[in-house]
Amino acid sequence: MKRSASASKKKHEPTSKKFVSETCASELTREDELVDDDLSLSSESDNEETEHLDSTNCGLSATDVVGGFKSQMLDQHRLEDLERKYENIVSFSWSQLHTLRCMGRTDGNNSQYEKHFSTIKVLDEVDCCKRAIKEYSLPQVLATNLEERKNDAKSEKSSSFLTPLQLELFSAMSSYSDIHFPHIDVIENMKRIQTVYCLHLLRHVIKSRSVVLKNNSRLAKISPKMRELATRRDQGFVRPKVLVLLPFRETALQVISIILSLLKKGTKFEVSHKKRFKDEFKEQPSEDREEDEELARKLKTKPEDYQVLFQGNTDEHFQIGIALHGSSVRLYSPFYSSDIIVASPLALRKTIGEKGEAHYEHDFLSSVEILILDLSDVYLMQNWDHILHIKKHMHLTPKDPHDVDFSRVYNWALDGHSKHYCQTIMLSRVVSPQIYSLLTKHCFNHRGLIMIKQINESGSICRIPNQLPQIFHKLSDLKKLSDVSEKRFQFFISHILKAVKTNKSTHMMICIPQYYDFVRVRNHMRREMKSGSGPKFVFICEYSDTKTVGKARRSFFTGRAPILLYTERYHFYHRPFIRGIRHIVFYDLPTYPHFYSELCNMIHHVKTDSAISSVSISAIYSSYDSDKLAAVVGDPRCRELLTSKKDVHMFVTGKTS
Repeated sequence: MKRSASASKKKHEPTSKKFVSETCASELTREDELVDDDLSLSSESDNEETEHLDSTNCGLSATDVVGGFKSQMLDQHRLEDLERKYENIVSFSWSQLHTLRCMGRTDGNNSQYEKHFSTIKVLDEVDCCKRAIKEYSLPQVLATNLEERKNDAKSEKSSSFLTPLQLELFSAMSSYSDIHFPHIDVIENMKRIQTVYCLHLLRHVIKSRSVVLKNNSRLAKISPKMRELATRRDQGFVRPKVLVLLPFRETALQVISIILSLLKKGTKFEVSHKKRFKDEFKEQPSEDREEDEELARKLKTKPEDYQVLFQGNTDEHFQIGIALHGSSVRLYSPFYSSDIIVASPLALRKTIGEKGEAHYEHDFLSSVEILILDLSDVYLMQNWDHILHIKKHMHLTPKDPHDVDFSRVYNWALDGHSKHYCQTIMLSRVVSPQIYSLLTKHCFNHRGLIMIKQINESGSICRIPNQLPQIFHKLSDLKKLSDVSEKRFQFFISHILKAVKTNKSTHMMICIPQYYDFVRVRNHMRREMKSGSGPKFVFICEYSDTKTVGKARRSFFTGRAPILLYTERYHFYHRPFIRGIRHIVFYDLPTYPHFYSELCNMIHHVKTDSAISSVSISAIYSSYDSDKLAAVVGDPRCRELLTSKKDVHMFVTGKTS
């Protein structure tokens, strides 16, 4: 499958006196310029700069070294020049061998990219583990554990520990640009990608922490008078540098276990509160053994991706601080004494609180330099507002000093530019407007944004083996995005619902992704049903209890209720097989493309022409749904549907006799 990636233009605050301090305008160096950056894949100059960082980054007054961020004093002209360079957009492709390859740049000069990207060859030609250790200056403990895990993988005759895909992602992360990788597969590559970002965040924390400790030692050896003159800019307002957001306790258990395995130092390695961690994050058996067996049996009947995602402890409320101390790791450390914070969006939002509440705390997020959102598509099903709330409270000026030595705080942090020095790594299984909006409107990394887009040759529609007619209705005459919701609702009432009344259709499921759309449609149909002008219906949503769901499914299957309103979020959390479906209406295309084929395959196989005419599938889409449409029908058909002058298109899946 061919894939593509693009480096998107990053929105920045306009250059002004607020953005550039006359005394210190900390900005990016040569390797920080997005259009001149080669994702730090491999170069001798990169290695030389890394060695210089290890030996001399003691917080010199002319230069600040921030883990992977290196900043330099720049004047107004330099910053304006950098803003102009952001206009250049770089395009990439994602090949069958999972190799990023440059496809050119707006100025036509891509020799630098070709030089570095061409060094990644086929899997058998590259020792990815050695490259990662050699080219990215991994701390000794990480390099040693990488080698050990690589040898274990070989002895078990499994695939190599670091694949080319992992190495490329590690290279992209090493550039400290924002990254959107929407190709997480919970079955195939989720744990591999978790290993990559754990390696990246540990390298960042260990190197940053080592600089602080070295400077502490050097400052302790000089006189108090010289200490006042010494400049050691090596830290933020608070200690936490990495924030990892995860959806479930089981996911957190996997990630923290990877972190501990990468940090272990033989028998001398100590982990505080390890037993408490396992007790709280592992799934504990209930007192009723039969109930556990029944739940396990039901889980096995679900699709494989559901089994992997919802295995173990699926609690959505957790948070834990991790502090690194030489040969030991402390779990459950207080946030202000932690290097890494692992939390769920729900728990972190409750910790932050709301403005005006007695408990309103956000200082621990003021110096985060790496933000990782793993399985970010799950947050769309949980509550995306939690993510926006957390992002809104990051990099704000602390309310309290927290015993910080301001003489050692980065100049750019003192100037209020911390948000420009934070890398956001967004990992998901799908693309969505909410994710795009977060990356383009709420992330301000001065190193730019790398967005990787998958090309869908066939789409999920090809996973429907049955012969089913599928009609796609295009919403036309849309002038802006805000018109889509109203236009979709009016189209549904005037076309879909009107046809249902005329044909007296039964056994029709109406699938609605967004809850507010569901409420609007439900209220309208309820008014019509009470007035006698509309058909009877039942509904199943994420707030329906077990009794309501069972009653609705029985009424729909027996035909007492000809229409079933069904939300995508309920399907995400339960994945039931709905019996009795003859017609499906997708009020909007589903967030997860495989839900489209999964729901369509619930319609029983039909063979005769009369049977085919008795079933139907309808989907409503707009020009703003290009990503979701491409995932369902494939890119070639998507282009045809979006550019065609016709507003109605029909596909018939399955083999025709």
